[in-house]
Amino acid sequence: MAIALLALLPLHAKAADLQDVIATCTEGSADFNARVAGLEALGFKRIRSEGKLWVQGQVTHIAMAELEYGTQDDPADLRGTYDSFWALASKGELFRDDIKSQQFINASGNIELAFSRVDGDWACSLAYGVGATELPVTLRAKKQWKSNAGTYTEYRINRGRFASGSTISPVWDRWIKGKRLVAAFLTVSEEP
Repeated sequence: MAIALLALLPLHAKAADLQDVIATCTEGSADFNARVAGLEALGFKRIRSEGKLWVQGQVTHIAMAELEYGTQDDPADLRGTYDSFWALASKGELFRDDIKSQQFINASGNIELAFSRVDGDWACSLAYGVGATELPVTLRAKKQWKSNAGTYTEYRINRGRFASGSTISPVWDRWIKGKRLVAAFLTVSEEP
C-alpha cells in the first residue's frame, strides 16, 4: 500500500508529478544538460547555489537518519547530529565540490531540488517547505522509523534506484536556530 510522505492537499492541475521528476533525474539521456533541460520543462527554475530550504532539509534529513540506529528514545541525539552537520554546512564544508550538480526551485518557491551526478550515479533530492502541496510523495515504504521529531523512511523503487525521506515535525521549531523552513526531504539515487 502506498503511503504519503506528507499529508497534503490534492494537487492543482500540474504538468508534472513526482514520478516525472524521478524519471527525469535518474533515467533517459546520459547527457547532464539534457536532464537539466528536462527538469526545467517540468517547471523548475535554475538557481545558482544551494538554497536555505534545501540546505536545512539536507542537514535535517541526515539527522533524521539517526532514527534507523535506535535513537527513537532519545531525540536529543537528532538535535546533536543536526547541530554538528549544520556547523559544517555553515562553513561550506559539508557538500562536495567535485561533483556536477544543478540546483532548482519550483514556481511556487516552496520546493528546492538538487540534481547531480555523484561518482557516475545520478541523484536528486527535494526539500519541501512548510505548507508545500506540490509533488506529494506516494512511494511504497520499505522500512520506517518514527519519533516525535518526525519520520525517516526508506522506499521501494524499481529499476535499481534507492530513495529515503524524512518528515520534519514542529518539534524542530525549538531546535533549529532561526526559522524552520522545511517540512520534508526526499532523496532518490541509483543503487550503488
